[in-house]
Amino acid sequence: MKKAWLLVIALAMVALMGSCDLFGTIKAADILGEWEFLQVTDIKGTEVFNVHLSVMADESGKIVMLDLGWDIHDGEDLLIRWHGLDGTFSGKKFTGTYKAFYLGDTEYNIEVTFSYKNGEIGIACKGEGPLNGVTLEHGTKAEI
Repeated sequence: MKKAWLLVIALAMVALMGSCDLFGTIKAADILGEWEFLQVTDIKGTEVFNVHLSVMADESGKIVMLDLGWDIHDGEDLLIRWHGLDGTFSGKKFTGTYKAFYLGDTEYNIEVTFSYKNGEIGIACKGEGPLNGVTLEHGTKAEI
């Protein structure tokens, strides 16, 4: 009898574990494409608008590149802050390097952790340079 209960408990645990995402993986197909962050108006203390993320894959469908950018006003001028990221995606993390095109050719290391829930995307950047500490939430698919 004791063995039967252990079997029932073990089967229940397997069923529960199979229905949850223990390792926090995100399917590349869910996050590929163009994303807008319409609710984001401040990044690291700077007023921003037109925050946009492009998630791109190679011909095999693996995510290999991100473009992240936003606009700011500097007096009468409109300045674009664009960042090109190259790397690899696994689980829910994109790891690689990037250039902040407005700062020249310096290359920075970066890790971008993605979240995806109810059709919205979020990112948290950790690494070097101007993207370190940038967190964006409530990204929605851009209508192109």
